[in-house]
Amino acid sequence: MNYRRLISLFVILMLIVGSVGAQDSGDLTIGALWLDASEFYTGVRAGIEDAAANSDYNVSLLGNNSQGDAAIEAEQMQTLIGADVDAIIISAVSETSSVALIEAAANQGIPVVCYNTCIGLDDAEQYVYAWVTGDHYQQGAGVGQATGEFFVEAGIENPKIGVVSCERYGACQERIAGFTDALLELVPGAEIVDNQEALEVDKAVEVATNMLTAHPDLNAFYGEAGNMVAGAATAVELAGMTGQVYVFGHDISPTTAELLLDGSVVQYINAMLAESFGQTAFDLAIAAVEGEPSPGTIYNMTPANFYASDPGPVEDWLAGQMGEEAGGDLTIGALWLDASEFYTGVRAGIEDAAANSSYNVSLLGNNSQGDAAIEAEQMQTLIGADVDAIIISAVSETSSVALIETAANQGIPVVCYNTCIGLDDAEQYVYAWVTGDHYQQGAGVGQATGEFFVEAGIENPKIGVVSCERYGACQERIAGFTDALLELVPGAEIVDNQEALEVDKAVEVATNMLTAHPDLNAFYGEAGNMVAGAATAVELAGMTGQVYVFGHDISPTTAELLLDGSVVQYINAMLAESFGQTAFDLAIAAVEGEPSPGTIYNMTPANFYASDPGPVEDWLASQGQ
Repeated sequence: MNYRRLISLFVILMLIVGSVGAQDSGDLTIGALWLDASEFYTGVRAGIEDAAANSDYNVSLLGNNSQGDAAIEAEQMQTLIGADVDAIIISAVSETSSVALIEAAANQGIPVVCYNTCIGLDDAEQYVYAWVTGDHYQQGAGVGQATGEFFVEAGIENPKIGVVSCERYGACQERIAGFTDALLELVPGAEIVDNQEALEVDKAVEVATNMLTAHPDLNAFYGEAGNMVAGAATAVELAGMTGQVYVFGHDISPTTAELLLDGSVVQYINAMLAESFGQTAFDLAIAAVEGEPSPGTIYNMTPANFYASDPGPVEDWLAGQMGEEAGGDLTIGALWLDASEFYTGVRAGIEDAAANSSYNVSLLGNNSQGDAAIEAEQMQTLIGADVDAIIISAVSETSSVALIETAANQGIPVVCYNTCIGLDDAEQYVYAWVTGDHYQQGAGVGQATGEFFVEAGIENPKIGVVSCERYGACQERIAGFTDALLELVPGAEIVDNQEALEVDKAVEVATNMLTAHPDLNAFYGEAGNMVAGAATAVELAGMTGQVYVFGHDISPTTAELLLDGSVVQYINAMLAESFGQTAFDLAIAAVEGEPSPGTIYNMTPANFYASDPGPVEDWLASQGQ
């Protein structure tokens, strides 16, 4: 394997999501970033994914959620630019802070299509192929008019209104301006008595509840986006003020549609249809890739009107979303621990299982990035949305307990995979934990490593470990590895052990070990990123044929390294897609009320050897590689 090829492999490995593999002329790789996990962006994502699935191209989508965070967005954009994707579809976090990386993408020849939110118009005209949006002032005016007409008909001349807002974004600033102008045109005595931001549903409930307490004579809420509508409606119901306070706002979704059909609180929704946004943004990205001229920076979509007093269009929209009877819908949250190929494989397994389910499944997926604070925020969002089940690879055996317990106590079954909370807690709060015997997995690598050195006649090999031992699974792996290795090669010595969760860090750590221990014989990579990083370090150091790598996790990258055979010799792997499929199946079983099969649900690992390429080639073929 040459230097350039290996560098390319580990750059691709760092992609947020997606698959890795050689592309032919009909292949495209498109990055897609959404702003949050609300139903609107879930709908946009569905539109993009449906368009990609039905495209004439073989499309790899590298999608992720920026969480409305400029720093996260910047990291994700840097990854996409580094991977030289064919196009990027983005709902930008900021009109200003998002400029630099959109400019960098454009300057590298990567067309950028914005949807919903974007950078400032002057910058967009320079760096963006098209911005799929709508006239947000007119959308706000539509809500203002509907609100005004409601109060005119009710004979209320001086209504008091609370606004649950998202005005950090320019689109929402335009909406409130249009709303205010149209409302006051019809009802000059109307008064906005409070305006507070709340981007997530649970925060919107809190904000709206506080407004109802502070203004007991409130007549209505204006929700500037779907989460705000849902949160305000919940607050009204919890306060027992149904029939007194009404909600008007934006974004049609299964939640807001059901609220419209109920008709007791939410009266009107002005909506840009999310799936159409996704379809149109994807179509424009394809047009850009094919070299078609931009249709103009601003590509306005036409909003739709939905009234509680006219349920037909609402019912038609819901029927179009479900594709089957209402009882067949499920919403399942799925959290993965990082962006490694293992977790990309798990995600693919979950998504394939959901696509082939007898249910109409909405997946709310996200990457906790191994960060307990991010995981907590994501779990709170899923619990607040009252999803039907949660599939999670937990960040910590201890810090992850509280929110898993909260989910379980709220009646949301939790299925862990790979990592979980401590066993005693898992037995109380987790339906099942899809895992494997990590000690035995480590022992499998230890045995293969020992057999290699026995055959080579090396009695005192020196080994460096690139590790992930903040996680209990990796602690068990190193114990099994050490015991099995020393059983076969008592003179073996682990001379260094350092953590490196990402490929670039693993390259750095392994390179430093090679410098400190020039007589090193092998690396043990406790997970796939560690294997890939150690192999890269060996190549870069020019030590191919001197230092070998053994470890865990089959992926397109580690499979290619096995087939090359010059550095990586053995992989003991829990198959990621099977993890995802099994975790999804158990989540469905939990939703259907089936008894738990037991807290621990062990998967069987597979063995892959450089000396036996057949199974490796078969696995790659199964991935479409």
